[in-house]
Amino acid sequence: MSLTNTVTSESLTSAQEVRDFAHSIVATAREPLLVLDERLHVTFANQAFYSAFSVSPETTQGQFLYDLGNGQWDIPGLRVLLEEVVPQSTVVRDFPVTHTFPDIGTRNMILNARKIWQLGDHSALVLLAIEDITEQERMKTVARRHEQEFRLLVEGATDYAVFLISDEGTIQSWNAGAERIIGFTEAEIIGESLDRIFTPEDRAKGIPERELGLAALNGRADDKRWHLRKDNSRFFADGVMTRLVDEGGQNQGYAKILRDATARVRYEDSLREAEERLRLATDAAQVGTWDYFPITDELIWDERCKSFFGLSADDQVTYAGFLSGLHPDDVARSDRAVKEALRPEGPGTIDIVFRTLTGLDKENIRWIHWQGRARFNGEAQCERLIGTVQDVTQQKQLEQQLREAARKNERIAETLQKSLLLAPPPDTFPGISLKTFYESAWDDALIGGDFFDVFAVAENVVGVVVGDVTGKGLEAATYTAEIKFILRGFLRESGDPADALARLNRFVVDAERLDAAHLGSTYCAVSLACINTATGEIDCATAGAEPPLIFRAGSDVTDAVPTGGPMLGVAADLVYEAHSYQLHKGDLYVAYTDGLTEARRNKVFWGQEGLMEVIRETAFAQAQPLQVVADEVARQAKDWANGRQQDDVCLLLVRRL
Repeated sequence: MSLTNTVTSESLTSAQEVRDFAHSIVATAREPLLVLDERLHVTFANQAFYSAFSVSPETTQGQFLYDLGNGQWDIPGLRVLLEEVVPQSTVVRDFPVTHTFPDIGTRNMILNARKIWQLGDHSALVLLAIEDITEQERMKTVARRHEQEFRLLVEGATDYAVFLISDEGTIQSWNAGAERIIGFTEAEIIGESLDRIFTPEDRAKGIPERELGLAALNGRADDKRWHLRKDNSRFFADGVMTRLVDEGGQNQGYAKILRDATARVRYEDSLREAEERLRLATDAAQVGTWDYFPITDELIWDERCKSFFGLSADDQVTYAGFLSGLHPDDVARSDRAVKEALRPEGPGTIDIVFRTLTGLDKENIRWIHWQGRARFNGEAQCERLIGTVQDVTQQKQLEQQLREAARKNERIAETLQKSLLLAPPPDTFPGISLKTFYESAWDDALIGGDFFDVFAVAENVVGVVVGDVTGKGLEAATYTAEIKFILRGFLRESGDPADALARLNRFVVDAERLDAAHLGSTYCAVSLACINTATGEIDCATAGAEPPLIFRAGSDVTDAVPTGGPMLGVAADLVYEAHSYQLHKGDLYVAYTDGLTEARRNKVFWGQEGLMEVIRETAFAQAQPLQVVADEVARQAKDWANGRQQDDVCLLLVRRL
């Protein structure tokens, strides 16, 4: 302590002066001080000593130092100082002593001692200064621990590159994160210039020097740019350089911290590109966007969305305003759709078409397609409903035109149906009773490619036809009419079903070749029979059709007419074969298309067996009229197919009377 150095024996003139002067110094000092005589008894102690070691003057003054506090000052280190060092030296400085006191715990102390010679008897006093450095040592220990923890943290931080840079711009330290991100090992990079991790273009612009200058001037400099790795690949760094100073404010270099933000930057770039593509797409598709925040009732529309409601880009919008811009007939339905999308247990989406009213008198109607998706927070509360709008007015107008065209086609189809499927009364021809049945599988036309025909060929001879033209709808029906009436002409000329089919086949093939307006690749399956109503003779021929069946009355015998040739239109110069039978009283001739036999349940067809079973039961076992027989056949075929008719159904029944 400096106080012990201010006292010399030469400055004192008497023993009393020595004691008074020493006491005055000891009493006013801020650190604990003791004055000891040659026997190491305490002659004086200052207040700082009493406070620091929790003792009183009564138990201290005049006591042997080692006996103080029940021997707590009997410290080996203190004995060495007073018994070995002080006797040999006038001044002792910075003598360390550590001791655990019963009342105040462990103390780290620095002792300073000086001999003071008294006048007269030349006896010596010892001035002992005690500096308690316990707290300082603790703080040093804490600082060292923190420094070590920080060093370990920096070295172990692999997500961040952390390194120190000298004032001259050379790299002085390098953590594991820097090695992982940039690629250099510590041995490779220490002492290298900071320039090494900058791109050539940034080095040419002086960016490294500028960054150091900004950090020196402002204390820090942000670093958000592309850098180089060891292999010269590039990564985007998001970092900062900080100036380091000592306690005196002197510059001690720089610390640089950065992390690899390449993935984030590329994601942001791709997001911007996606947003730009979305903008271009919405512009091209004339799509508007909207955003609704139900918690705050905030509604945001883009410029195009506003235009659909007759608003300008500067007009403010609200949900109530949205509803007020709708056609009155669409308000309630649209509001329900939005509220349903906001419910946690709802669909979470909205997809509706409504009408808006614009113009001064709200006379302009615009059809809008409104789509959106809800987003819910952790409390199952919808916090956002976002979506798009598109003007579908032209689409709606086109749909209306198509509906009108469809209705026109339906009227044409109805007219064709009356001509193609006009069934004669059951008793039109003496000697036979007949019944026809037709049902189209298509909703957009009353008829398809299936047809039937019953007509007089000659005296007492009736032609019965069941056919199936490939294709559906109005075009197929038109071609069917052509086939039907040409077949009538050929059959009346020859009276031979096989010859009539051969001639019709040549016509179909030539039509495919010669008629540019023809449907193209059209084929026709036909079963044709000529029945002599007076004799019961029947001549049958088929062209790719389902084989007609002849049910014999009074027995279980059923004759199936053999296949007589391929479908019409497959190839030119085809030859067809006719087969002759005799119909007796009560016998039943049945011709049909594959819409019946190919009715299927899963992968199982109803088939010819199903057809025969129903006819045997209704026509013979129950002796039902042909009308009932035809209806029951159609019903059971549809039931077998679970009510889903896959193809047109055509059925013709002729009974010999």
